[in-house]
Amino acid sequence: MGAVDEAIEKQYEVFLRVAAEIEGIDGLQEKLDRIAEGIVEAGTYRRALISLLDDSWNVVRIGSAGLDPADVERMRKRPPLTPDERRRLLDERCRMGASFFIPHDDQMGREVLKGAIPSRLGAADFVDWHPDDMLFVPLFGREKKIIGTLSVDDPFDGRRPTPESIRVLELFAREAAVCIETSLLNAEVLRTRAYLETLIDGSPDAIITTDTDGRIALFNGGASRLLGYRAEEVIGRSVVLLYSSLEEARRVRFGLEAKRAEGETGRVSNYECLLRAKWGEKIPVSLSASILYDADGEELGTAGISKDLRPLRKLEQELIKAEKIATLGEVGAMLSHDVNNFLASILSACELSCRFYQDPEVMEVLKSKGFKREVDKEKYRLRVIQEEALRIGQITEKLQLMAKGKEYETKPYLDGVSMLDIDRSLQKILESKTVRILVADDQLHVRKFLREVLEDDGFTVEDAEDGEEVISKVRGRAYDLVISDIRMPKKTGNEVVGELKSIAPALPVILMTAYGYDPSHIAIRARKEGVVEVLYKPFDLRKLKEAISRALSEKRV
Repeated sequence: MGAVDEAIEKQYEVFLRVAAEIEGIDGLQEKLDRIAEGIVEAGTYRRALISLLDDSWNVVRIGSAGLDPADVERMRKRPPLTPDERRRLLDERCRMGASFFIPHDDQMGREVLKGAIPSRLGAADFVDWHPDDMLFVPLFGREKKIIGTLSVDDPFDGRRPTPESIRVLELFAREAAVCIETSLLNAEVLRTRAYLETLIDGSPDAIITTDTDGRIALFNGGASRLLGYRAEEVIGRSVVLLYSSLEEARRVRFGLEAKRAEGETGRVSNYECLLRAKWGEKIPVSLSASILYDADGEELGTAGISKDLRPLRKLEQELIKAEKIATLGEVGAMLSHDVNNFLASILSACELSCRFYQDPEVMEVLKSKGFKREVDKEKYRLRVIQEEALRIGQITEKLQLMAKGKEYETKPYLDGVSMLDIDRSLQKILESKTVRILVADDQLHVRKFLREVLEDDGFTVEDAEDGEEVISKVRGRAYDLVISDIRMPKKTGNEVVGELKSIAPALPVILMTAYGYDPSHIAIRARKEGVVEVLYKPFDLRKLKEAISRALSEKRV
């Protein structure tokens, strides 16, 4: 065997030994350093540099042998090659097998490699290798992507490379590429695993997996929060522990098996069942689960995601309660509207009767006939009717507010304004002019009594039964005041107010409503639009007169 053959045999022996050694090395840095050292030990080149590159060709990691630490640090900080420099460096003219040899007299290559680590040897130490010659092997990863380079310098034999002399070097380069690619893949796997673990453990839902024997294999943070167990308490135990009963567990498993029997992969979605917490509570959940299979179709176990249904159940109960309250409110409002309209008529009739007995001439005749005692009794009965009618009105209002979950408060009717003051104010207005009032209400008895009361006080009164009639009459003649119910056919009182602002902007409006509780806040909107007053039925005539007095006084001003 010749000296050359012995040298080559030694190179292969070193390579095989190094390849075996790096199998037992964990860190990538240590592996790259050992490969570089193996190149020197094999007697091929005195210096070896393995560079791990990122996508922009920045040096991420270096493995080396035969280099000073300062040289290594210099290469680590070297700016990355531009895409054009990379293209020129990998010129096919310089290719030799899987390697690239750039001779010192290649102008283009030398420009790209300007700043490389200089050789410590001179030209006299070599045969045909020049100290400025460069030999490197690109390291390829997946999809033929360059992930690093293996550069060598100062050959032991002093000769330029040949395809035969660099075969072992390229084996070392391939081993380095495998180590780098494996490390990158492992890092990617670890990142993905960490991401998935964070995602699974941070999920608000319970995620639980089992093996083929039904033993718990994974129990995430959401499951711990839902059921109260720590993962270490349940891992390896039967999943039946987590169900409210053995029958419930069998029911879920039967659902999975039934789906598989139907030709599906064994999957259930939004399956409602009961789990049992550590403290014994039965918790309703929506379970989506599936049977897991490996690449060969063999069953691995099951995976399930359980969503706590208690918040949903609570919302459902609150919704049912809210619907009941809304229904009660609507019924209460409808009844109140009808009852209050009748109460308004009763109060109006009582007021007219009281006026009859307040007439001096009428009282003189009744006294002369001996009816004074009976008149006093009648006046007392009328006061009782008025008071009871007002109490009924308060009850209907209270029922509506209670149905809406509101607090009920009583409120005074006149806030300290005396009836005498109101009558004097109205008398002054009527002495100066004829006051024409338009009364609008869809209830005939309400219109009739209001008209009778107001005419008895000296007002000129006309009436309308719906909103469109109000607009029509205002367009046809001048009025000093409109008294309108809010809830009317064709046009509501609020709509009437809106149109009157354009056709008779100075015309004051008083609105009436039989709703003690105003569900649509119509009264609030009406006041914002300039309505003088909103009267809630049943109201006594003092309240009505006070509103009329204020409306007409403001108009005169």
